Amino acid sequence: FMLNWERLMRFLVCMRGEELVAGNRTRLHFRFWVRCLGEAGDYDGIRYVLQEMAALGVEPNLVVYNILLKVMGKAGKPGLARSLFEEMVESGLTPNEKTLTALVKIYGKARWLEMLWNCGSE
Repeated sequence: FMLNWERLMRFLVCMRGEELVAGNRTRLHFRFWVRCLGEAGDYDGIRYVLQEMAALGVEPNLVVYNILLKVMGKAGKPGLARSLFEEMVESGLTPNEKTLTALVKIYGKARWLEMLWNCGSE
């Protein structure tokens, strides 16, 4: 997978010029880029897209957080996954089955068994 940075940058410039940046279409575009960057293992790219979302006032939704958790699991980054999970809960989102499944896989792979018991209590 080769990410076309020029296309990504054009997309982000266009998003800055849009009036309805918090609409579903924009969320869908950001979700697409987060998924693509995650599959490519480009964590700096993901961080950049998340910063752009914040700059535009577009809050990550549950789908974006679930994608991020899945990506962090594949990358073997349980600490970052934990931070994302905490950020998600603090933002008022309620974890769903996909969220908890991702955490079980991440913590199980990392042998963070005590963290598995804490997932349900939050």
